[in-house]
Amino acid sequence: MIVITPAELDALRSQLADQAVALESLAAIADCEGDLGDAAIVLALRAQQLPEAEGEEWLASLAKRCRPILCEATVQAALQAQQWLPVFEQVLASQWVPPLLVLPVILYARKTGLDRFCPSV
Repeated sequence: MIVITPAELDALRSQLADQAVALESLAAIADCEGDLGDAAIVLALRAQQLPEAEGEEWLASLAKRCRPILCEATVQAALQAQQWLPVFEQVLASQWVPPLLVLPVILYARKTGLDRFCPSV
């Protein structure tokens, strides 16, 4: 289970304060006591998606769609430095996942470990 701590939620809220959709995602994560998999299911249902698997398993498959972006060197560097806004904006602009699920996808990739998430080239 991937858990986002209250301190991490506060840091994310601070950096993403101008992104209403990110704040809605963060509120759902907080309501799920930081459980990213549970929050992803809640957000998927709000986005009118029908998850075919449980929490993190479904989130993992959704995150794979964003690998081309999340595995770019500049994006990985931003994630390592916890610079959330540019990564959020880039994934949001791609329209590869519903807006409410952009932040959970990014957090999944970061918390899983970018070295594990991104296939070696």
